[in-house]
Order: sequence, then structure tokens, then C-alpha cells
Amino acid sequence: MKKAFKLLLALFFIILIVISALTISFYFITKDYKLNDKKLIDVNSAIEIYDKNDNLIETVSFNTPVTGLNKLNKHTIDAFVCTEDKRFFNHNGIDYKGIVRATIQNFKSKSFKEGGSTISQQLIKNTHLTNEKTFKRKIVELKLTLALEKKYTKNQILECYLNTIYFGKNIYGIENASRYYFDKSAEDLCLEESALLAGLIKSPNKYSPEIDYNKSLNRRNTVLKLMLDNNKISKYDYDLAINKIIDVNKINNSVNYSKNIELCLAELNEISYEKPYVFCNSKIYTNFDSNIQQLLDNTLVNNNVKSNKKMILLDKNNFVLAYSADVLDFNRQPGSTIKPFVSYAPALEFGIINNLTKIDDIKTDFDGYKPKNYANKYYGQVSAEFALAKSLNIPAVKLLNDVGIDKTLNFLSGFNLNINQKDVGLSLALGSIKNGISLQKLTSLYGIFLNNGYYNNPKVIRKIVSNENQVLYTYNNLSTKICSVDTTFLLGEMLKQAVEYGTAKKMQYNNATIYAKTGTFGFENGNIDAYAISFTKDYILGTWFGNSDNTLLDNSVTGGTYPTLASLNVWENLYKNPSFTEIDIPDTIKKVKISKIEYENDNKFLLADPNSPTDEIIDCYFSSKYIPTSFSNYFTEPKANITSVNFEENKLKLNYKNSKYIYFKIFKSINGIRFEVFDSINSQNEEFIDQNIKKSTVYSYTVLPYSKINDKIIFGKEFLLGNYKSSTEIKLPNDWWID
Repeated sequence: MKKAFKLLLALFFIILIVISALTISFYFITKDYKLNDKKLIDVNSAIEIYDKNDNLIETVSFNTPVTGLNKLNKHTIDAFVCTEDKRFFNHNGIDYKGIVRATIQNFKSKSFKEGGSTISQQLIKNTHLTNEKTFKRKIVELKLTLALEKKYTKNQILECYLNTIYFGKNIYGIENASRYYFDKSAEDLCLEESALLAGLIKSPNKYSPEIDYNKSLNRRNTVLKLMLDNNKISKYDYDLAINKIIDVNKINNSVNYSKNIELCLAELNEISYEKPYVFCNSKIYTNFDSNIQQLLDNTLVNNNVKSNKKMILLDKNNFVLAYSADVLDFNRQPGSTIKPFVSYAPALEFGIINNLTKIDDIKTDFDGYKPKNYANKYYGQVSAEFALAKSLNIPAVKLLNDVGIDKTLNFLSGFNLNINQKDVGLSLALGSIKNGISLQKLTSLYGIFLNNGYYNNPKVIRKIVSNENQVLYTYNNLSTKICSVDTTFLLGEMLKQAVEYGTAKKMQYNNATIYAKTGTFGFENGNIDAYAISFTKDYILGTWFGNSDNTLLDNSVTGGTYPTLASLNVWENLYKNPSFTEIDIPDTIKKVKISKIEYENDNKFLLADPNSPTDEIIDCYFSSKYIPTSFSNYFTEPKANITSVNFEENKLKLNYKNSKYIYFKIFKSINGIRFEVFDSINSQNEEFIDQNIKKSTVYSYTVLPYSKINDKIIFGKEFLLGNYKSSTEIKLPNDWWID
């Protein structure tokens, strides 16, 4: 008995020590944290935005008006309580049942998706703490939550919560959210509107109707179902509400800031997704350049085309230097501006083509898919660089087909393009991307040309610092390898030709080296998008003309017209001395001299014959791993191009095709006596007739081909044309002239 008593006593003291230790730890961990009444209702923030030289360019203030709980409709309150904390009015700030439920769910799913936080805990976390997932933060949260519940009524806590909760887009509080999404006061929210806002706060960037209409609709309906299950609305009200559409036209995008500042705030919204309250009062450092911003602004203001317009300039690391627009940067179909990455880059990377590879530009049926060129114009056999410079559709589709859809999608994966499964087809080569792409993202793709094939996500913000100078965020530049530097250089050479003679030729000035790709997207009755994306070794410029409401552009507006001319104005002002715009040639690229005649006649890449004249050589860039190894012997071992030989009616008739620099002599032998009877260098009619023939005489004819380049003559192999006895016809095999 005494032994049992001693064990119980020891156990009692152990428990006492543990409780004491926990109490002391709790005290020391939380002693510096106290409930701050002001923070419960004040999430007003002032964000300062700085340029590349750390000069202040804008102060953005967010004021959060307070709406009393007694002014809100009951269904608005019920929507948030049912969604976020259905036992809110029955617990003391800590929902132990919810914690158990969340623990079980997390255990089953082997994750930490379920949190079990109450509205009271969320209010404390949002207004007093950071989002760090540490034991200390949870202990402090527990202390402050209990203090909150002790000091305030449930209605007061709920009112503070609704007036401070984050709804995305730098929007805090239900009043601001109501005015932004529905252009009305929170007092006037109807049932389905209340449900939408309650559904938003779980993930504003995911469930916003601006970002994904269908996900927003489904999330709203989930909230309505929770309200039905908790007997807060009737089945009739539920059925009525879930069939209501979301009127996105009510969304209030009227912000008084310039569009480059809006772009910065949109990125801040992405960064603050997990911890929105951390950045309420902070300093945002960007790479904005005020001079370039003024240049872009002036360029668009002075353009008289009646449409919406956007221009963005990135540096070589894809930092935004300036953004000018009269609309927000939303997703659009990219048209032909995507061709370099979908069709040409993979084909270059996998060694299927080089710049001069010939492709048949003719009407083609790809198993039922029948793309057309612009204006139904086709060029026949063209080089890859000509096809891209002229933005021909058939070659682009052929290259995608040759590479293969799966390999191409794998190649594109490093860009993080939002390609829908419905996009997976040959129409992808022509820019058919269901989800579209923003001008900022599209322009950033061209950054691989300035970064040796590596891709960086476009960004505005380089760092964020608190008012106490604590660094809250620094951009971590994680580059993704897309392709080799050889591919980007060769593709860049192709895009250079678009300015030389292609669709972007209006961008030419002062022998500057500008690389560009234009694009136009529309339908048979007109165009709705026109692009010009261009770059130098220092910058990438994206220009878009279109209408946000999808109304048609004037027929004169295509990628190669006004967007190209607007881009030209920027380049002319950026480069007063245009001689330093060209991208350097990498060591792995070699300029090779190839035989022109074999390329043109047979689409073969042979190293030029050492004896080739200058005008029979084509300079062509090759990746070191794909340089041709075989030499042409066209001029060193010349061959006569004789097309037919006939002996009839006691005469010899020979036809041939003239070739520049290649000639031949014909020798005639009679009884062992040989003499020259013809030299093609002296004839232009491509025919030789010998009628100087005696009856019953045997003649022997031989041909000696030669090349003559300037004063240098190189003889090929002489061959027997045939033996002939007059009054008989000499029959020769069809390939008698082949050596």
C-alpha cells in the first residue's frame, strides 16, 4: 500500500512540475504580447513605392471604413459564420471540437490543410501576429484569443473580423469588398453576394470571379450549401441563389493610380497571398525607370488609333522598367507571337531544322485540320527564317507536327504557361491558347534570348521593407533552363529578319539591330488583338493594341502596323546610338560557308567547295553539334549537265543545261585523230548539233567538263559520250553521263 501511495505521490509531483513548467513557459513566451484594441479595427495602410534609384514615386493609402454589425443583413453574417466558424457563438474562442476534427482530417490526408482556427483566432492572427507556423505563435495566439473573448462580446468580435478580413486585391474589410465587387454598400448585399464574399476569403486569388469565374461560382454555391445545412436559409432561397449568375461587369476597376502602380499592387497581392497583413505598412522597391515610363506614356498618348493600348518594357532579367496602358493587363490570345516558342525553338533545339532549312508552304491537310496563311497567300518552298519573318502559318504547324505535341509541351513547361488540355493540338502553333496570356508574361518569354536560354518570371518588386526597415520580402531569382544558347541565338537571327524584310519591317531605323515578332488575332470579320514584341541585347518591349470588350479593331490595325510603329518610337528614343543593340555570338555557334547550288537545288547543307566562287557560297550559322561535315565537290570535280543525246539522220544532237561556272568540251575522234568540236562556254542555246558526218564512218565522242572561276580552270573527269557509225543510231543507257 505504501508503495502505491509513493508512486501516486511521485506522479502528482511530476504532473505539478510539468504544469508549473508549462505555466512558466507560457508566461515568459507571452509576457511581451498584449491585446491591442486599436489593431482590432485599424488595418489602414500606407504603402510607399520606390523606383530603381530608390526614389519615392508613389504613396498608396488604403482606408478601411467600418460597418456596424447591426447594419448588415442576417444572411451576410450567417454566410461568414457558417463558412468560417459555425460554432462561433458557442465556444470561448477555442473550438476544441474543430481542432479534433481538423487533426483527424489532417491525419487521414497526411497533410495540414485543415486548420481548425476560429473567427476569434483569425482576428488575432490577422491583426496582431504573422503567418509563421511556429509553436510560439500558436501559444501567443491562444493567450490573445482568450483575452479577446474575455473583453469583447461575440458581436463585437465578429464586427471587428468582418471589418478587417482580407479579400484579395489589397482589399480589407467587407465594406471595401462590397463596393469593389458589387458597387454597393455592405448593408445592401443580397444572399448570393454575401455567399460569394464569404467564399473568397479562403483563397482570394483562387476564387475571385475576375480570375476564375467558374471556381468563384462553385465556391459561392458551396457556401450556400453550408448555410442550408445549418438551417440558415430555406431550400427555396438556396435553389434561387445558386442559379444566379455573377455579374462581373459590376466589378469596380476604377483605381486612381497609374497602370504601372496598379501592376505593382497586383504583384503585391500575389506576394501577400499567405500573409496579407504583414505588408500593410511597408516600402516597396521596384526597378521602375521614370524616364522610360514617360517615354512609354508619351508614345501611347500621341497615338491616334481608337483602341485600348498597352506597352511594357523589361530589362534582360525580366524586371519591369515601365508599364503604360489604359486598361489592366489581362489575358488575351497571343496569335503569332507564340510561334517562336511553340514551333521554331523546339525544332532548332532537337536539330530538326536550322535557319535555312526549306519547308513547303503549301495548302496542307493535317488529318482534318486545315490551317490557312494570311490572305490565303502561299510561297511554295521557303526557308525557316523566311517563314518566321513573314509569319507564315503552314510552316509553323508543320514544325509543331514534326516535333510532336508531347515533346513541345514538355519543352514549354519551363515557361509555366497555363495551357489547357483543349489547347493540345496543332492550332497551338498559331497561338490558340484558351486561357490566354498577359502582355507582361508574353513579353517575358522573349527574355530567353538575353539570358542564354534561361527563363525568369517577370516581376515588378525586388524587395519589401517594413517601416522599421525589416526586410519582409526579397525576390529570389530562380531561372529555368528552357533551351540551349545555340537555339536562342539562331532563333534570334530569324527574328532579326522579321525587321529586315518581314512583318516588322516598319521597325527599321539607322541600321540598328532590332529583333521582333508581330502577331494579330481575330476572326474572318476582323481583328481584336495586334502585337509587336521586340528586343535588343538590353531590353524587351511588348506592345498591344486591342479592345478590352472584344470589339473589332480598324482594318488598318495589325501587328505589323501601329504596334510596330509605336515600338519604333521607343527604340529610337532609347538608342540614340543604335550600334550597340546586337546580341553577341556565343562560342558554340559557328558561321559556316555552305554550297549555294546544292542548297538551292537539293536542300542539302554541304560545306562549300574550296574552289567555290564568292557568289556561290552562303554564310550560315550552325550550332557546333550540327555543323555539316561533308564538302561539296561541285567546282573541284565539275560534271556536265547533259540532258539528252540522239544520233539520227547522220547527225549528232545533244541537249544540255547551262550552269554558272560549269562548262564542257566535246572531242570527236576519227581513225585515232582527236579534235575539239564544241565548247559550251561559247554557246547560249543549250544545244549542240554535229552534221559533219561521212557515211559508213565510225566516230567517237568524249566530253570533258570543267569549271572556270575568274582565270582558274579546273577539269573534271573526261568520259565517253559514245561511238557512232554513220547511218546507224547509237543507243546509250539513260545514265551514260553519270560518272
